Amino acid sequence: MNVRTAVAMLCGPAAIAIGVVLHPATGDQGVPAPAEAAGQTWTVGADLPPGRYETTADVGGHCHWEITRTGPAGTEVVASDLVRGGRATVTLRIGDVFTAHRCGTWHHTGTTPPAA
Repeated sequence: MNVRTAVAMLCGPAAIAIGVVLHPATGDQGVPAPAEAAGQTWTVGADLPPGRYETTADVGGHCHWEITRTGPAGTEVVASDLVRGGRATVTLRIGDVFTAHRCGTWHHTGTTPPAA
């Protein structure tokens, strides 16, 4: 278990109680999809299932998301985008770390990507 997962396990119930971190809608595997939160980070496979995610509404401002992965050279950015309109979409694989800022609520479309 990494530090982020441990912190999420300790802080998750309080965040859920105030309705900030997790959205009541779940992906097809029963795992909550990412919801709007400033600087929220999820580990794919631990916090949410792999697959394609899309924002539930058009992003109105400066939505930024980033996917990182830790490898032999350390943590590397796999993909990132600054979305200024329309719906943001990402495809996440097991082991990816997904961070989103000002993107609104995301939902899991159920499409599972091939293994990396």
